[in-house]
Amino acid sequence: MEIATPARTFRPTLITLHANTDVDTTRVSLHNGDLGVVLTGNADPQSMISQFTAISNEINTQLSRDTIIRITTIQPLLPDMSLDLDIGTDNLLYSYLQQQGITFSDVILDVTTSPGDGIIADGSVYRLQKDTLRIDTVLLAIRPDSAGLALNIEVEKTATGTRHLLLQR
Repeated sequence: MEIATPARTFRPTLITLHANTDVDTTRVSLHNGDLGVVLTGNADPQSMISQFTAISNEINTQLSRDTIIRITTIQPLLPDMSLDLDIGTDNLLYSYLQQQGITFSDVILDVTTSPGDGIIADGSVYRLQKDTLRIDTVLLAIRPDSAGLALNIEVEKTATGTRHLLLQR
């Protein structure tokens, strides 16, 4: 297999796509080198697509009236689902990002959704670099709270040895 861009031709050694579904579970995984994406839902694919469509319609309706998305109206529509993403440096996506001048050592993202718990996410990016800007650690945490969602982003630069709270809402 060969994937060509104007700047480079990629020849990934192995891309694995696995899908398994039954009446109450959908699991899809994609792997290439040290890239792994795993989506698991507690419903059949048609039910999950219907849930995503309902969420999309609700967001579009809200945005047509205002610039605010009210999470509390979306939460009951959320599927029971988890998404796990791990990206290292030996895969097709990293090679593409490297061509765009973006490098890192690891990216990890774990997201779960459910009507009862809402959206919960934890993420991290290590040794992120774009051109001359280098950030050693970026941490992300999303949790439900009384206002909808609490968002916490922390950034660390080793040269100063300090961690800064970039955003907390």
